[in-house]
Amino acid sequence: MIDRSLVAVVAARFKVLGDPTRLTILNALQNGERSVTELVNETGRSQPNVSQHLKELSRAGLVSSRRDGIRILYEIADPYVSKICQAVCSSLEARISGDQKMISKLRQGARRK
Repeated sequence: MIDRSLVAVVAARFKVLGDPTRLTILNALQNGERSVTELVNETGRSQPNVSQHLKELSRAGLVSSRRDGIRILYEIADPYVSKICQAVCSSLEARISGDQKMISKLRQGARRK
């Protein structure tokens, strides 16, 4: 599945994606470019906190920035980030759906007894 020479790099990428605040920021960026102020408002995190997480996301190559007058706008730089998040969400939805079906069957079996 993963080339042995890339295991550490892949793990580092998942580590960056494993933080709830970073995922919240990436989710906000799904709708296009945002300034730090907009991300603060959308995420409910503090400005220093958002800035620190943007720095980590940028260092990992997941977001990029550009200057627009006095503002710096951030956007998702790696289109695979959305695909990774969608794959994880789809997997969780399928698992939850399967769990719900199993619970429903167990309840039906309990009622019959």
